[in-house]
Parts: sequence; structure tokens; C-alpha cells
Amino acid sequence: MKATLRQQVLDLCEQYGCALTEYHGSHFVVASKSANDTRTWITNSHSLTGWQESSALKMYGDLLDDMKQGFRNTGDACDDGDYCDICSSLGLGL
Repeated sequence: MKATLRQQVLDLCEQYGCALTEYHGSHFVVASKSANDTRTWITNSHSLTGWQESSALKMYGDLLDDMKQGFRNTGDACDDGDYCDICSSLGLGL
């Protein structure tokens, strides 16, 4: 039996050391379980965000596509902005 898209996202989260967090049933974030994780996703951010506007399947599919592309791991600073606690605590420039 093929895993649901949600389960596939959760499986990749486990593999990558990440967690899927749900906010108010429509806003979902995939981010590292570690507060000191410098990895950035292909989106050049420390987290991936999905919004369930009309379809949960599309949202989970989009998150899964981004997750499968993995991390940039270039050592460059992320584009999460000045408020990025991870970057500022580790002395990474923005």
C-alpha cells in the first residue's frame, strides 16, 4: 500500500531530522528539530512552508517536492531576514 502524501512528508522529516508543525489547520511548516541547524532548503530558508488553500493534497505534494530537492549546504547565509535567530546566533551574515 502506497503511503499518503502526508506520511511521505513525515517519513522525509524523520530522515532529515525535521518536524512538520501545523498552525490553525491551514499553515504547515517543515523545520529542523535542532535550533542550531544551519542547513537551508532549496528555497534558501531554514524552513519550508505550505498553505492549505483549496487542497491538502496539493499542499503536501508541494512540500514533498521541495523536500526531495534537499538542502543547499553551500554555507551561504539564508534569506530568512534580520529576525533569523539561527543565523544571528551562529554569526552568519544575512
